[in-house]
Amino acid sequence: MAAVEEKSMVPTVLVGVGGTGAEILSRIRRLVEETYGSLEAFPILSFLVVDTDKDYKISNPEAGGSKFKDHEKHWASVSGKQVSDMVSNMEQYPWIDRWFPRELERNITSLEAGAGQIRACGRFALFCNYHDIRDKFLGAVNRVKGRENFMLDRYGIKVSTNAINVFVTGSLSGGTGSGMLIDIGYCVRKWLEAEGSPLVTAIVPMPQAFAGIKVGDRVLANGYAAMMELSYFSDYRTEYNSQFSKNLADEVRSNRAPFDFTYLVGTKNGESDFKLDQIREMIAQNIFLDLTSDFSPHKRSIRDNIKSAWAQADPGGRGYPKNFMSFGLSTIEIPIFQIRNSLCYRLAKDIVNWWLNEQVQLPADSMEFIKNDILKKMRLTDVELLADMGAAQDKSYIEEVSQWVNQLRQTINQENYLQCTATGINIFGKEQGKIRDLDQFIKEKVNSYKQDHFRELSPDERLHGDYFQRIYDNRDRTISQGRKALEDELYRIIEDRNLGPKFAHTFITMVRQIFDDTRQRFSQQKEQLWEPKETERQKEYEKALEEFNQIKSQYGITKKDRITLCCDSILENLQGSLIATIQRKTRAASLVVIDRLKEELDNLERRLNRFQQRLIQTRDEFAKEADHQAESADVLTINGIKLYDRDKMNELYQDLIEKLGSNVQGSKSRFEMGLDQICSTLSEDILKEASPLWKKNRLADEYMRLFDVPKIPDVQQEDLEEIIYNYSKETVVDKTPKNSHLYTEMAACDRLFKLYNDETEITDNIRIAYHKSKPLIMMNRAILSGKDAGFAPSTNVNVGILGGRNTADPAAQKLLPLLQQFPDIKESAIKPLGDSERHRIVFVQETGGFSLRCIDGMKELRQSYQDWKGDSIEAKRAQLRGEPRDLPIPVHIQKEPPFWDVFPEDPTIFQLVIQARALNVLYLSENKATRENTIRYTRKTNIGLENVDIASSWEEASQILEVRACREDREEIQRQITKKLDQAETPQQKRQLYQTLMAYLEHRSLELEKQGGKDSPEYKREAEIIKRLIDDYQLYVTETVSHIPETTTEKPPQPPQPPAPKKWYLYKENQQTGPFSADELLTQGVTPQTYIWCAGMEGWTTVSEVAELEHLF
Repeated sequence: MAAVEEKSMVPTVLVGVGGTGAEILSRIRRLVEETYGSLEAFPILSFLVVDTDKDYKISNPEAGGSKFKDHEKHWASVSGKQVSDMVSNMEQYPWIDRWFPRELERNITSLEAGAGQIRACGRFALFCNYHDIRDKFLGAVNRVKGRENFMLDRYGIKVSTNAINVFVTGSLSGGTGSGMLIDIGYCVRKWLEAEGSPLVTAIVPMPQAFAGIKVGDRVLANGYAAMMELSYFSDYRTEYNSQFSKNLADEVRSNRAPFDFTYLVGTKNGESDFKLDQIREMIAQNIFLDLTSDFSPHKRSIRDNIKSAWAQADPGGRGYPKNFMSFGLSTIEIPIFQIRNSLCYRLAKDIVNWWLNEQVQLPADSMEFIKNDILKKMRLTDVELLADMGAAQDKSYIEEVSQWVNQLRQTINQENYLQCTATGINIFGKEQGKIRDLDQFIKEKVNSYKQDHFRELSPDERLHGDYFQRIYDNRDRTISQGRKALEDELYRIIEDRNLGPKFAHTFITMVRQIFDDTRQRFSQQKEQLWEPKETERQKEYEKALEEFNQIKSQYGITKKDRITLCCDSILENLQGSLIATIQRKTRAASLVVIDRLKEELDNLERRLNRFQQRLIQTRDEFAKEADHQAESADVLTINGIKLYDRDKMNELYQDLIEKLGSNVQGSKSRFEMGLDQICSTLSEDILKEASPLWKKNRLADEYMRLFDVPKIPDVQQEDLEEIIYNYSKETVVDKTPKNSHLYTEMAACDRLFKLYNDETEITDNIRIAYHKSKPLIMMNRAILSGKDAGFAPSTNVNVGILGGRNTADPAAQKLLPLLQQFPDIKESAIKPLGDSERHRIVFVQETGGFSLRCIDGMKELRQSYQDWKGDSIEAKRAQLRGEPRDLPIPVHIQKEPPFWDVFPEDPTIFQLVIQARALNVLYLSENKATRENTIRYTRKTNIGLENVDIASSWEEASQILEVRACREDREEIQRQITKKLDQAETPQQKRQLYQTLMAYLEHRSLELEKQGGKDSPEYKREAEIIKRLIDDYQLYVTETVSHIPETTTEKPPQPPQPPAPKKWYLYKENQQTGPFSADELLTQGVTPQTYIWCAGMEGWTTVSEVAELEHLF
């Protein structure tokens, strides 16, 4: 068993390739956010999603976490123009040309909309975006470094400083994931060469997971081709070699497998069938277990323990790597995250409902309260309005007018303007007193006064007298102050727990009514009282002046008394007229104020309506989501046993609120007091947090208030809701009291014993969960038990409970002996889960050390691949016949794929290929049309010889000939082999055929030199076929001396035949040719370094080392 370091973690980078990769990584984000609160709270994990489809959307957003940020994703786009330029000038891109399938030239136009289920297109996008993806990946690596102190301080977790884990996930069946997966694995290895101990793990769904989804008809053939490639590159005898640019520094070369661990996740485990969405969730859960502090070291040890199971290859056929794994995972689980989310949304709903304050009782006499208290303080009653309109600094303009008239009266008296001489005994004398100038004096003073202060002829207020200007200023200031006062009062009312938005509506309604009443009264006073009075007093003033003018030149005994009375009348009417003007102007100004403030009331009412509508909508959304989360917990499908009772939700919530507000005293219920305390505290925090949404540029101490909510743009409403939710979540999740039911009753071990009092029932449920954790891969027992296999994959079982086998939790202690009743659950298999995982018991079974042929269903998957092969062969041959037929889209990631099948070749067909190859019936040549290497044979037709292409490599030839479409080819090849063998009738012909076969074996020993030459399994398999062929046709003929009988004959015996000339075989350009005579060698372009062989030689040698051929040079 591998050693386990407790409470340790390794920095981890998650790479999701294609849509499936994005789906799985999104779910992992959700799990991290549910467990740790946020991604920022778990900084040793980073994400990178690579996709060719920019518009891909997560299929089930509720199952995912927060959206990926720009630095966490890369859109591997290639524009149509770029594709066109590269394909038409492929000689400029030899590193791509070496693998790019030519049949794609007409299918690849643009990768801006995705790879379209074409694996080579996905690979093309990777090559075009190599440097950007590398930089994004290295950025992800850097983000998880240097977080050791944070993790130690916050969680008490030791983080490795000399290791890094990388998980790569994606689909084997699509275009992007399947086309990039293997290259990404090798690239990640290269990019991490500077790191201490990188570990790269791939977890991918089996192709069958996509069989029922409408994603194209190539998914199964794509998947099988990808699995062939995975098996091929996992073989120690192969080498990966790719170059991603013209720069040799971007060459990646490796003889290792693309991944240290490769998990394949199927759709069945013998207990259940799983849909694609369940498989994605299962993969996410499995990866997440590597990220839980207590369980992760043990989870990593499972892989290390299984690794020894693939030390020896699968001995079947050519031998196959066994470094493939699978896993199963089940839980006995309380759906804590859905429960918490429901309670979080419920608290968020109650916070918004608390803001709405709909249950408040309104004041008994609201009208009196508003009029005599609120409006009076705001100076918006009728009395205050008139006073403020007519205010002239420290006094009113009515006082100002009265004072001026009094001053005018004093001046008249002081200057003796009432002096008259034509009075008393002076009957006949002309008037010589100052009285003659009084009327002119008054007119001049009045005109000047009015011109300065009461000027009103122009419609432009700016040209009016200064008294009016001041009234207008008073008006405008009152409007401004009144607007602010009304708004401030509405803010205050909404925030007042005894008033609230409900009273705010009453306030607006009643203030509008008061304003309407005041307006009507002012309008009547202006039109019916002060305007007539102003006109009347002006006329009286003018009449008094006219009367004075008549009296001043007359004689009368009582003239002075009459003059005095007349002067008093003039001044009295003047004052009355001016005051009436002031009264008219102040009321006119007040009417404007009222109109503007009514407009403000309308605006405030609209804001209040928007405020309430937005809050009601937000509240209802939170309520809906709370119900949805409760329903989600209800309908949640858990692979295992779910412990959940929805009826407990109300009890959990009420208890939580009461416990959070336990120190509050008052007359309300404990729940109401607790909610008041929570909402009051959170409201202040929420509004501060949301302030930037309301106003970006603010003073340092300027924060948003409740009535500012409608000012938040609609596009940012979700941000406000997120802030409300986050504070609710912090309260419910992070501040849950240890004595609350949400804490004490949400432990899986406790809950299991509360629900099932009978230990037999508990054991039965454990049994169900345990069996459901079987690995999600079905093994083909017939293959595993066959004579060419004879091995069994290794399986490891782990069970995670709170505290593990040394738990201090009483319920977990009580559960331990029940777990150990199962033979595979040893004491050492019981591993610890931390307090954050107390809501579940986890069963994990992992299996590994099997080759791909051992997986049940692979033969059916192979048939889809062979069907594609058959279509491809028929299309190629149709083209050779001149028929206009397109080739099917390739399923491999390169042309001339060297990949061998995951199954041993059909023994009969493999024998056919070896015999045909050895006898030169099948041979390596070049197709002049495609300029590609091909394995072909030649047959006679009624118009001559015809070359028939079979495969691009010898490895592929056996696979191709298994295809139904190649039945005639098999028969023709077999006919030609049989013909050659049957034609070897004489010893010399048999000897020549024998030499040909031996030359082939020598040639193969050279080709297999790196694999062990004649000691390699491949050579031995082929040598056995050749040996049987030689034996069956008795091709091995020894040299013999003829026995001469003692009897004499009339004729002497025939003279001995001269030895047959030697026949030579050549090995040039990876191809064996011959036999040739010595004279024919020069026509074959031999050089002193050409390899040559003939019967009797131990092995291949160069021409320069054969003495009898020296004459050639």
